[in-house]
Amino acid sequence: MSSYKILGVYYDNGEFSSVELHESDNIERANSWVVGYLYGAGNYGGYDSINVVAANGFTKSEYNRDFGWSHY
Repeated sequence: MSSYKILGVYYDNGEFSSVELHESDNIERANSWVVGYLYGAGNYGGYDSINVVAANGFTKSEYNRDFGWSHY
């Protein structure tokens, strides 16, 4: 079973840090959670982006404050 971590990401002076916000068992649920979070949190919860990361460490989707959705 695959899992996907949803991370809130901060960018500061070329460095980034992240906070795990949620975990989901499939990509569709993970992306849906991000949409609900963005609408409920306002101001992106203070993060620069919200990333959905697969168990292998690769980012599968990202909602960026400046560019919107990207899917990889």
